[in-house]
Amino acid sequence: DPWGALAGLPLPDLAAMLSRESLEVAAVALSKLPVAKAAEVLGLLPGAQARRITVAVSRTSRIAPEAVARIGRAL
Repeated sequence: DPWGALAGLPLPDLAAMLSRESLEVAAVALSKLPVAKAAEVLGLLPGAQARRITVAVSRTSRIAPEAVARIGRAL
């Protein structure tokens, strides 16, 4: 389960990894994390980037399940 592995990463590592991803990929990844952990990760990112990712999370429902699975495997 790629999402379980992602959720198991230390917060600083997760934040660093997602900061290098596109907004869309970061948003999909955060949408798969428990809410509390996603909020903590966002808190470690620069404010403007965290806000852009938060907006992108609201759009993740339109992403096909196959694409979400590919993102999980790629991360």
